[in-house]
Amino acid sequence: MHFVGDLHQPMHVSRKEDQGENTIQLQFEDKGTNMHALWDSRMIDKQRLKAGEIAAQFDKASAEQVKQWQADSLLVWIWESYQISSKLYPESLPGSKPGEDYYRSHIAIVDERIEKAGIRLAGLLNELFSKEYVAALTESIPPPVVKSEPGSKGLPSR
Repeated sequence: MHFVGDLHQPMHVSRKEDQGENTIQLQFEDKGTNMHALWDSRMIDKQRLKAGEIAAQFDKASAEQVKQWQADSLLVWIWESYQISSKLYPESLPGSKPGEDYYRSHIAIVDERIEKAGIRLAGLLNELFSKEYVAALTESIPPPVVKSEPGSKGLPSR
């Protein structure tokens, strides 16, 4: 789950030289932070949503979007995040104070990345737990070796 989420956070797929914008210090809502943390959690936290509200907020994709997002390759996920981070870099000035305008103009990007990550994770889990996948996986696992010793009940040895 964490890995899928990280690939959808633009700062996780950005520039090595500033450690994914971890070194770009700024102020957000009068508190010190860095650009990476702003995109990791601070803008999400600003919405002040409870768990049920979060689920409702990110349940807006059409059936066509779900189908497309789940069909996209891992490289597409990464490329989307990289493109976003590249657009954000000119706005990522050390010491800047992104305010309400920044938040309003970028929160839709955050929301979309969360929704895509959730839908893509659901697709991966559905695939992993499909009957066909589980059957194929269990067929490839050899049965446990059972040692029968006098007086034992034929349980697998440890």
